[in-house]
Amino acid sequence: MKRAGGAGGCGVVALWMLSMGAGATARAQLPGGGPVRSQVSEIETRLQKDPNLKNNPIEVTVANGVATLKGTVDSDAEKAEASRLASVSGIVGIDNRLEVGSSGLAQAVSDSAVTASIKEKLEASEMNRFDGVAVRTTNGVVTLAGSVQSEQAMKKVLDIAHDADGVTRVENNLTVKAPAQY
Repeated sequence: MKRAGGAGGCGVVALWMLSMGAGATARAQLPGGGPVRSQVSEIETRLQKDPNLKNNPIEVTVANGVATLKGTVDSDAEKAEASRLASVSGIVGIDNRLEVGSSGLAQAVSDSAVTASIKEKLEASEMNRFDGVAVRTTNGVVTLAGSVQSEQAMKKVLDIAHDADGVTRVENNLTVKAPAQY
């Protein structure tokens, strides 16, 4: 009998240790705080600091050491970068469920409409002042390229692009180049 009691005591200790370990795991996964909350916060901060990802709606959750990313990004490169940024201390896996843009016909029509709207507003602004500006839109991201005559002109182009409906981000590849003197 004594021997069974001794074995039972070990079983109680083992059960107690398991319950403490399981309790610690459960506490770590509570959404209100602890390591998981810290990991989610760190991943969200890293995504917000990235100039290409900060305007994309990305939902981050962490469970059992696996970070799950949901939302939409503009390119495969941004999807890969989001995975890289989600690799923080304590994360053992990344479930990247991010979707890349909207490559359907509706998005193409929307992108064309955004580009046309920006070009129309540029043409309406002070005649030929913006002839050297090229506008391209992909998945709501407007890319401006070419040259303008001054910093003020660049600001005007950027303001027009940012104010257009359907724009999620503006990439500025413009340069300032004073007009040639004759």
